[in-house]
Amino acid sequence: MKLTLVTLAGLYSITQISRSLAIPIWAAPPNSQDEFYSIAYTADEISIVTKAERVPSEAKSERDWAVLKVKGELDFSLTGILSDIAGVLAASEIPIFAISTFNTDYILVRHTHLHSAQRALRTKGHTVI
Repeated sequence: MKLTLVTLAGLYSITQISRSLAIPIWAAPPNSQDEFYSIAYTADEISIVTKAERVPSEAKSERDWAVLKVKGELDFSLTGILSDIAGVLAASEIPIFAISTFNTDYILVRHTHLHSAQRALRTKGHTVI
């Protein structure tokens, strides 16, 4: 399956906070201009993905990630989409952080790897805009 991936504007951070803490004010729900925002709760931690400029310097955070969004709504019966993207990027030695939502998948790559990731995906027949 050939996919279209959209490169979202800006840089993002992946931040970890303890489950024992409240969601910090800087991580409050995004404004309408934010294209992507995610909070994941587990038994061990809370992970927050948001625009990098929102995250304070003292936060435990991996910074400077770019986001590629798989365009369109993906049916739950489809298989191998994330595996295909991850495989292409792994073959190019590009680490990823992936998040799936009800409608689609988001693949985060270090900003320094963005152009290489876009090129690798295009080489495999995907469209990257």
